[in-house]
Amino acid sequence: LIATPLYCLLCLVIIMEINLVPSLYAQVAATSLRCMQVLPSSRNAPQKFAIGDNDGVLSCFGMRRGDSNVVFKTLPSTKISRVELGRTSGLVSDKIFIATGSEVKGYSKKGNNFLTLDTNLAESLQSIWVDDVNLLVGGSYIYNHYMDCKDTDYYLCSDKINDLLSLPPRSAGSELSPVLACQDCTLRVLRGSNLLYEVEVAGPPSCLALNNGDGGKLPVLLSATPCGIVASLSAVDTCLSPVGRMGRRCCTALRMGSWDWSSCKGWSRSTGGTC
Repeated sequence: LIATPLYCLLCLVIIMEINLVPSLYAQVAATSLRCMQVLPSSRNAPQKFAIGDNDGVLSCFGMRRGDSNVVFKTLPSTKISRVELGRTSGLVSDKIFIATGSEVKGYSKKGNNFLTLDTNLAESLQSIWVDDVNLLVGGSYIYNHYMDCKDTDYYLCSDKINDLLSLPPRSAGSELSPVLACQDCTLRVLRGSNLLYEVEVAGPPSCLALNNGDGGKLPVLLSATPCGIVASLSAVDTCLSPVGRMGRRCCTALRMGSWDWSSCKGWSRSTGGTC
């Protein structure tokens, strides 16, 4: 056959016709963003996932051979705005933490409530991050750090906080390095209650994640924007440097160690921060 444009177009249409059949495993009330987490599983245990809904109900389901079973459900309460899994030594654990109003609650994989912390913040919590005894919480503009449930650090952001996390500690007992994803297209790295460093990204970052869940040997932070751009930044001594960027129209690989900040579109060092 002759590879005419029409033939190529027909082949593309045939390849693109994929029939997707939905499967209903669980049904809950309406949910907010980032309110579902998949728990780590062992070889013989069923895969579990937890969902928090706007009715304030935290539901945990177990999957085995394509069937879902309810592991536990909490009673209705204030709307759940965030669901996160705790971390121990940088590794994800099976402890479930939820943000509901100004409170943070912790549950075991069996549904036992082992923590209820009222932050007394004027804002409703939108983001949380738990690493050992460290709890990072963020409202719309306020960031707080609690250690052993005691208020340790505080930071008032100049623009809305869309997400937050902490870079992996460089060594045991070292200080956390929280990163705030802000609406003004900026990632802010904190040290205690002070701004340590800033880096601008191509668009308002809507969510943050660590590469492979733990950042890897050379911690890599992933930042995503609503316009479809995913940026990758390496963290060396709490300094964020661009590694790559993927978008709908471009995919750029950048050399580490020889980055020319002046030639980079959408990335720049903040004039107000030093490293």
